[in-house]
Amino acid sequence: KDFTAPRLLEKENETELEKVESARKVRRERLKMPLMDGDNTFTTTRNTNFSKLSTQEEAKDFGLTNIQLYQLLMGKETHEKDLKTYYQSVVGEDSSNWSDDDQGKHQRLLKEAMGAIEIPVLRQDSDGTFYGLYQKDVPGPEVMSIQPIPDTKVRLVLQDLALREERSEEVAAAKLERRRELRKEIRS
Repeated sequence: KDFTAPRLLEKENETELEKVESARKVRRERLKMPLMDGDNTFTTTRNTNFSKLSTQEEAKDFGLTNIQLYQLLMGKETHEKDLKTYYQSVVGEDSSNWSDDDQGKHQRLLKEAMGAIEIPVLRQDSDGTFYGLYQKDVPGPEVMSIQPIPDTKVRLVLQDLALREERSEEVAAAKLERRRELRKEIRS
């Protein structure tokens, strides 16, 4: 109330003051939330605001996961040439959820993201300090104080996640192939 105008503090303006005060206060409600997704056995009570989108609204939402965005930016030259094919590979069966106008808008957003976002190039100076530089800011080989960093020493988190995802798919495919071979051996 120290910062409230004296006019609002007068008795006849009390309702106006209540409106101003209630507008400042964030409405919060207590929600019981599961500790693990899909398991309501163990819950905790949260006292924060959460978005309450209906499933219909969520289905109409378009976006990329962090790894998909990283892979998009890593293959920027390839995807810029055939953005529609990349978009279809990301969206897959969900493309029927959006009209042609929405799909065109999504593709424009992807193109804008590719133009605006860049993956930093990691470098290290002679003092051991790491830098993430834009491609245009990377000094040439004539600057001896800043050196490239091998992937074995430092790696971007998203790069690591993408590699792990690829490896897990390869491992799963190899395990499946091994199981098929074992079944053939057992049958014969």
